[in-house]
Amino acid sequence: MKKLLRFMLLFAMLMPAGACAGGDEAASPTPLAEPLDKRGETERLAGEFVQNLAAGKSEAAWELCDKTVQNAISAAALQRAWVDSVTAQLGAFVEVTDYKISESDGYTICETYSAHENSENFAVSRVVFDSDGKIAGIFFSISGNEPLADEPIPDAITEETVTIGDKYPLEGRLTLPKNISGAVAAVVMLSGSGPNDMDETIYRNKPFRDIAHYLSEAGYAVLRFNKRTYSYAAELVRDVGDSLTVNEEYIEDALYAKKFLENDERINSEKIYLLGHSLGGALAPRIAAEGDFSGIIIMAGTLRSMPEIALEQYEYLAALPSASPELKTAADSMREDYENYLKTVKLPDEEAKAAKILGSSIYYFKEMEAHPAIDYLKTSDKPTLILQGGADYQVSAAIDFEQYKAIKKVNIKCVLYKNLNHLFMPSEAEKSTPNEYLVKAKVSTAPLKDIAGFLRDNG
Repeated sequence: MKKLLRFMLLFAMLMPAGACAGGDEAASPTPLAEPLDKRGETERLAGEFVQNLAAGKSEAAWELCDKTVQNAISAAALQRAWVDSVTAQLGAFVEVTDYKISESDGYTICETYSAHENSENFAVSRVVFDSDGKIAGIFFSISGNEPLADEPIPDAITEETVTIGDKYPLEGRLTLPKNISGAVAAVVMLSGSGPNDMDETIYRNKPFRDIAHYLSEAGYAVLRFNKRTYSYAAELVRDVGDSLTVNEEYIEDALYAKKFLENDERINSEKIYLLGHSLGGALAPRIAAEGDFSGIIIMAGTLRSMPEIALEQYEYLAALPSASPELKTAADSMREDYENYLKTVKLPDEEAKAAKILGSSIYYFKEMEAHPAIDYLKTSDKPTLILQGGADYQVSAAIDFEQYKAIKKVNIKCVLYKNLNHLFMPSEAEKSTPNEYLVKAKVSTAPLKDIAGFLRDNG
């Protein structure tokens, strides 16, 4: 049985809204005592929690949580997690329709199904109770959009299960062309914000698997791996807490991945590239410099601060004709959080660690902003490919992509794909919406060809 993760909303603004509000492959929290044994009371509490969120009563929902959850996330951020993960895709709440109760490691888990106005799918709020009847974990998902089983590996490649890292060993996959004649160039992949698995699974879609298989068919090795926040979120809370930075979330494991490839005789150690998507793309210039990667591929990255991007996303969604009142309320609370962020990001480190935004400490973002990606790009001579979907609502083609283009260096190539969304999958709209991510799709061939061409031209 999959282990349950104590809820953490880890920087979800660059994840497609609703992709996850926590991971489910991390270590379980330690049980407090015996699980709840009154089915009726469990259902009542879970239903009360969901209905409070649906009614915008975030404080009432938050009060049902234990202290660890309350310390990890504010009431306003909990409300936004519900909006991101549920109503932005399915529309306004109608009613709770069913409950499913199970036990795991001394906890009582109540999966609460709710119907919504704009979809036949149900929201599934997995609410985890400790023995005191307090909520110790939360996970939102959508029924009917569970990840599909892995597709057959293309005949032209091989795929190996590997482990990278030291204190926090991470499962990964190394794909290689089947017929290797000499050492090949390789790509390390970094996913976006939030606790992503190695495939960057978004509902029924697996964009990183699509990219890895295509590039290996084109003759390159590709290493992808579960993020540390996916596999060890509870341990990171215990070991790092509010001192967490992108060093623990991204950089250390990217460097472990490069070292792993350098020790494989099938890999050309002089040709190891870094591909980052979304927040992974925003961080790629810094990581490429620290790890001396051979080149950089940025997919839907940004040079702006993460809270600024998050505010822009909320305001866009709140302005849609289909936006619910609670989505507009969430946008208002995000605006208040952002204004507070502008003040608190300048605080001394210890005070910044105590302040919160987007389910993380202000210190996390303060440390990131102390290492601007644009500074690395301006001084780097590494070949760099920057890709952007024109229909992406999460990162702006008009702002973020234009900022990359304005750097104007011969080693930087920028490519825009008019009708692709944040996942580089086809969009039917001029600007996409979150419910596009519910549709099974594949990464478009055009950016895949351009990445392969970039590797060929520089390899």
